[in-house]
Amino acid sequence: MRGGPFLWHDRHMEQPTPLLYCAEMVQRLDKDRFLTALFAPEPARSHLFALYAFNLEVARTREQVSEPMIGEIRLQWWRDAVEAIYQGTPPEHEVVQALALAVRETGLERSLLDRLINARGFDLYDDPMTSMDALMTYVEESSSCLMLAALSVLGMDASDASSDAAKKSGQAWGLVGLLRALPLHLQRQQKFLPEDILTTHGITWDQLSSDSDLDTVHATVGDVADVARIAAKEGRLAARSLPSNALPALLPASLVPLYLKRYARQDFDPRTESPEVPVFRKQLTLVKHALLRRL
Repeated sequence: MRGGPFLWHDRHMEQPTPLLYCAEMVQRLDKDRFLTALFAPEPARSHLFALYAFNLEVARTREQVSEPMIGEIRLQWWRDAVEAIYQGTPPEHEVVQALALAVRETGLERSLLDRLINARGFDLYDDPMTSMDALMTYVEESSSCLMLAALSVLGMDASDASSDAAKKSGQAWGLVGLLRALPLHLQRQQKFLPEDILTTHGITWDQLSSDSDLDTVHATVGDVADVARIAAKEGRLAARSLPSNALPALLPASLVPLYLKRYARQDFDPRTESPEVPVFRKQLTLVKHALLRRL
């Protein structure tokens, strides 16, 4: 990789290709995963970009459709595209073509891609998240599953250690992502905060965006942040038994403490703009963990 770990430039830069399309898409729409993927060697880095671009395509379905039925059709298109990849006849679509190359060269299991698609069916509707257990299942099927797929791209076997590291690290990263998106979810009436947590604190979803007691709101959101913090710690412990080449897949979880610290400074208030972490702090954190070769 030319220019150090924070510049994207390799053999695919010379002309437009599906791989370059995916890299630029991830750099634009998923900056944190883009930064972490830069620590992977070629060609695994390009395959990670393809995987992350695919994830963006399915994760952004709700944003790109006007009603749930159209979203269901879009998700079905991706199911069909994944099936075509494994049949050796991928459609002419930049992300599909890049993903097909990743599948051919890494042996990435189809079931992981299917799970990532299926997880996004919940996003299309405004159904409430019934419990913390349901929320954990959601983040495992989306975020943890993506980390497991990334580990596969990096050549990791599906061992108990890698599965546990992906599960816990993915839980932490997925929960932080939902906390960061809470202001948007309040606007859309997407009820991702679990009903049992709301009930415990004697608050309803509608009250989160009203002038209800701020201490109650902060405590409610803080409970989810605590679960993310614990999952991040457990993910770090699980990752210690993995070889260093697994690190780029799990690196997003190293940013969890940075986001939680920023969020705590604004008292976990979902009615204010989601806090952002300066890029240089992310870079320093990622470099530190890369040099230590562990989360």
